[in-house]
Amino acid sequence: MHGTIFLSGVLAVGTAIGALAKGLVWPGVAGFVGPLLCLMAGAVIRGTFHVGTPHQRLAGRAAGITAIAIGMGLLMSTGYVVRLFNIELAGATWELVGAL
Repeated sequence: MHGTIFLSGVLAVGTAIGALAKGLVWPGVAGFVGPLLCLMAGAVIRGTFHVGTPHQRLAGRAAGITAIAIGMGLLMSTGYVVRLFNIELAGATWELVGAL
């Protein structure tokens, strides 16, 4: 599990750096912030299944879902697309992969 989370984070940073290297500043920043925000939100949601009182679990899940929505909006507003090894993913799909 930790290996896939690490790989998702590395790929998110790598694709954002690729966008920044092409001179695409706003999509590059969105490609960096959005997937990493979603990666952290996914960790929060997964953590709520293990610890906390019922109210803390509900608040954690709500915060995680809100963070995912913010990240998706950020990527969708820029039209961010990830191309890796002849596979093309829309920004929202890329973000949901990071959340899992």
